Amino acid sequence: MRGKPIVTGEQMKELDRKTIQEIGIPGVVLMENAGRETVRAINTFFELPEDASVTVVAGKGNNGGDGFVVARHLSNQNFNVVVVLLGRQSELKGDAKINAEIAVKMGIPVYELLDDGDLAVLEVELENADLIVDSIFGTGLTKPPSGIYASAINAINTVQALTVSVDIPSGIFADASVVDGPAVYADLTVTFGLPKPSLLLYPAAGHTGQLVVADISIPPDVIHDIEPAGRILSPCDFHNILRTRPPNSHKGMYGHLLIVAGSPGKTGAAALAAEAALRAGTGLVTVAIPESLNSILEVKLTEAMTLPVKGIDGNIFGMESFDVIVESAKSKTALLIGPGIGLHSETQKFMRTLLKTVRIPIIIDADGLTLMAEQEPPWSDGEQSIILTPHPGEMSRLTGINIPQMLSDQISVLKQFTQRIPSHVILKTARTIIMNQDGSWLLNITGNPGLASGGTGDVLAGLVSGFVAQKFAVEEAVAAAVFLHGLAADIAIKDIGVDALLASDLLSYLNDARQFALENPEVFDGALVPPLQPLSE
Repeated sequence: MRGKPIVTGEQMKELDRKTIQEIGIPGVVLMENAGRETVRAINTFFELPEDASVTVVAGKGNNGGDGFVVARHLSNQNFNVVVVLLGRQSELKGDAKINAEIAVKMGIPVYELLDDGDLAVLEVELENADLIVDSIFGTGLTKPPSGIYASAINAINTVQALTVSVDIPSGIFADASVVDGPAVYADLTVTFGLPKPSLLLYPAAGHTGQLVVADISIPPDVIHDIEPAGRILSPCDFHNILRTRPPNSHKGMYGHLLIVAGSPGKTGAAALAAEAALRAGTGLVTVAIPESLNSILEVKLTEAMTLPVKGIDGNIFGMESFDVIVESAKSKTALLIGPGIGLHSETQKFMRTLLKTVRIPIIIDADGLTLMAEQEPPWSDGEQSIILTPHPGEMSRLTGINIPQMLSDQISVLKQFTQRIPSHVILKTARTIIMNQDGSWLLNITGNPGLASGGTGDVLAGLVSGFVAQKFAVEEAVAAAVFLHGLAADIAIKDIGVDALLASDLLSYLNDARQFALENPEVFDGALVPPLQPLSE
């Protein structure tokens, strides 16, 4: 099952328009479906007492109308429901007005909040609530909340009650990964139709909590007419890699990876990358290492071969290393360069020349990315694939854009970069983004904060390189590596814990990750996306 498309706020608006105007499903039906699905999610994820008090905080638009539907269904479950409307009921229009009138006829109390002078009413209801339903703003928000809206959002965030946001946490912009103003911190967000970027990309996604993507009857044909902004990564993106090997296999069928890595104090990076490549199923792995460090690496590695090469003082890669590496690369199926190679100016010259000489796919990681950051395109002769694995600091150096600005518009930054330097880029953030060379992108929903430790990036680079070396399509190899790397961490922390997770631990859980992905692909279609980290206050 393919992962769900990710759509912008404008694209979602167009999906709604087509469903209503071209297919003929009335907006009030979609609103009913949205409210009912929100209540279904509430009943699934929350265990409320039988006499629970619920406060619905509603805006004047369609998102508020969704909130009135939620209020009605929860009232039908005999919960004590009140609605606090941020505005006058007389100002409501269309479907929202219809559902507000129904709620009033059912006897659900509706309090109107017109300015901060009325805020005490909201504060009392919030303090008494077991559950808060946030339906103030939807995906159409274009400016930070202010006035009574900002005050209401801040009031919601000060109480301890469970909070569910309808479609999107109020205060979050649908397409932005940053938060510019007050925004609700939700325990659960039920979004409608398809996920939006801000619900998945951090730091904005830190407001989402558990994400449920609810079906509200938008026809599949309507969805297929929209070119999505991106897509959630799922095992369908690398199903070939999960297939069982044929019985007549031999190591020569599964590639030979050359790794150029290591410098004094950084042989561990080379070892982790090599072991990860072997765990990926690579037939053979050879690690080129400055000759003075070869004996150290041979102690660390058993299954991988080493290639000691000359260098600066025998410690650092330089042009003295070039000929041996180029000759070795002729018999290899992929090249990984960068883990722990250091930042010497001669190493930079060596690497720049190497990239324009070899003819096999190249994966650049860690120090290699920093060395190439100041190099203008072309980086290579264009005959081979280039895969980059930067974290935000390295991506900032590659683009010349500071980290906060880069993270505020990650997708655009990555697209512009891959147009300037043809490549596949894996941006390692809280939720890793894969930007393919053709401008399509995938968002990974596996992984956890346990990956925030030294060496985990070397493991990822080794996995990517190992799959590429086996001659899988680059898009498939990158997708498998990112997904399984995160899933291995998710499985590992059940035994080890988040804080104690080591990069080397991932190696032992990769097979479990492959097996789980093979047997349970539907888990990762994006209909349910758990939070990565505890909610902020």
